[in-house]
Amino acid sequence: MKQQLQKYECKQLEQLIKNCEQLNFTNLFQIQQLTLSLNTDQNVFVQAPCGSGKTFAALLPFLLKQEPQIVIYLCTSLNLCKQVSSLIESLTSDIPFFQQHSDFRLIQKPVPTNKSHFIVATPHQLQLFLKQNLIYIQTKTTLVIDEADHQIQNNQVLFNDLFMNLVQRQNLNFNLNNSAYSILQSVNAQKLNYFFMSATLRARESIFNNLNLMPGQLVQIDSMKQNYKSVLIHTHEYFKAFYMMVKMQIIQLPAVVFFEDYQMLSNICLDLLKIQQEETFTINVLMDKWNPMQSGFLNVNQEIADGQLVLATDESARGLDYPILKSAVSIGKTSEEILQHRLGRAGRGDNEGFGFVLGQERKLANVLSQIGGIQIFQNFDQFLTENPCENSNETEAHVARYIEWKKTVKEEETGLYELIQGANQ
Repeated sequence: MKQQLQKYECKQLEQLIKNCEQLNFTNLFQIQQLTLSLNTDQNVFVQAPCGSGKTFAALLPFLLKQEPQIVIYLCTSLNLCKQVSSLIESLTSDIPFFQQHSDFRLIQKPVPTNKSHFIVATPHQLQLFLKQNLIYIQTKTTLVIDEADHQIQNNQVLFNDLFMNLVQRQNLNFNLNNSAYSILQSVNAQKLNYFFMSATLRARESIFNNLNLMPGQLVQIDSMKQNYKSVLIHTHEYFKAFYMMVKMQIIQLPAVVFFEDYQMLSNICLDLLKIQQEETFTINVLMDKWNPMQSGFLNVNQEIADGQLVLATDESARGLDYPILKSAVSIGKTSEEILQHRLGRAGRGDNEGFGFVLGQERKLANVLSQIGGIQIFQNFDQFLTENPCENSNETEAHVARYIEWKKTVKEEETGLYELIQGANQ
């Protein structure tokens, strides 16, 4: 770290390095090395795989400058806001040049000389403030948008309003009926720049091509680690395969498991609840826009802990930032782009991780071969034969009894949410 940052010699840097070392950030990852000297007076586009250190990479250029500036970091959820705020607080500890705020009124007035101010929020929080306040940007301001392609594509009305209200009002010269894309052209004439980042940025670059953005810099890495290992198992027996691999400790915990859709996730959770008395692991299911709930064996949107299985869909796990996930599992159909996004969740940074894919998509083998080493099994039985485990027979017999029992029992109509609520009472 010290060698990589040696050209930024100052007391601020010395303290920053100390703070990084306390966070165990002893080396800069590739994407962080690339963003060190970025010109933040331009728009910036960053694409790097999950776990490559994009959050720190986005903050670094601003942490290394002593100038009046405001950085607004937009996260996809309140939980992620807390994580990023905590990271900024730790990185800037005992450095007087940096301040973190929760009040957007800061952007209505000039900031003190050489002060860098950070505001972390969701787009909805910023939108609400802009609707109620007339602002005039007088200080260099950068809007960092995490999961940018996902956020803009799925919240076009919100970002339309957001971009429109960030324009200095005295210079409005566009039709209010215009889309968010044309509005950005006016925004960029002001003291406002953008820092877009995502693991899938180039796959959806048409979104940005339509934004009429001023020229900017693209920083891109395609592969985070060469030694990534993965297994592809052709199977439709999702529950059997998933459950047995966890019980046999083939899937190392903590792990994140991605499902094709909410219904598949819900079905697996309900199946697990029916045999939970034999479990030694706990589950944290991520449900977008659901309030946190706790129910012993199965929890909703709780903080991730060691020994947990985190179950999610792609939408609910966007931006998931947990440093020690040992396994990532993809179940069901998915696109090549999303598969890489899923498997990148295991082995954050330079740590080793292992990915498992349960599905029938033959073309995925090509994607996995690009990510790293891959083993392909034509069915789940072949996988078990080549990966013997002491308790495999016992686990397989238990699953067989459960599947046979399920055939004779009429399915209850209780939904997952109602079931968990009942367990809470």
